[in-house]
Amino acid sequence: EPPNHVLLNEYCSGQGIMPHKDGPLYMPWVAILSLGSPAMLEFWSNLADSRASRDGTGGPGAAASVLCQPRSLLIFSEDAYETYFHGIAERSSDIAGDRTVNMDAAGVR
Repeated sequence: EPPNHVLLNEYCSGQGIMPHKDGPLYMPWVAILSLGSPAMLEFWSNLADSRASRDGTGGPGAAASVLCQPRSLLIFSEDAYETYFHGIAERSSDIAGDRTVNMDAAGVR
């Protein structure tokens, strides 16, 4: 199925995106093109977990994260689209961890 909507945003390095779900507008998938600087896209099963992990009060942390390198394209659908909230933390640097699913492909191992 061809894309049905295009949204173009510019974010400065270190600027975050609050956890959210995209809803039916982009169904059945989302494509994210990263151009300027790396960004860690994180996925949470609920908003309470996202708040706890982002404000430092604990919580289980992100269920998964994807390091989006400059000039990379990330496409996600199904559970990642329908079930999980996604966002980017407001921070100046990212640390890949055991829940970063693409460390080899992103060249951080």
